[in-house]
Amino acid sequence: MNHHHLDGAAKKIFNAYDRFLGTLANETDRKVLEEMSEEDRGESDLYRNVRQATHEFREGLIEVFFDEKSGLADLTKSYGVF
Repeated sequence: MNHHHLDGAAKKIFNAYDRFLGTLANETDRKVLEEMSEEDRGESDLYRNVRQATHEFREGLIEVFFDEKSGLADLTKSYGVF
C-alpha cells in the first residue's frame, strides 16, 4: 500500500536527521556545542540550527505516526502510546 501523502513528512524527517548528524559529525561544531553555556545558546546560530532540526524531526514523526489516512494513528494509539 502506498501512502504518497506522507512523502513530505518522510523528507522532513530524513533531512532534519541528516542536518543533525552532519552537525555532530563536524568535530568543530560538536566541540562548540559541547562547550557552549546555556546563556550563549540564545545567541548561537549553530545551536538554533540544530534545535530547528530537532523540531522538524519531531514534527515529521508526529505527521507520520498520527496520520489517520494511513491507519498509523490507530496503531500508534494502540501500541505506541503507553
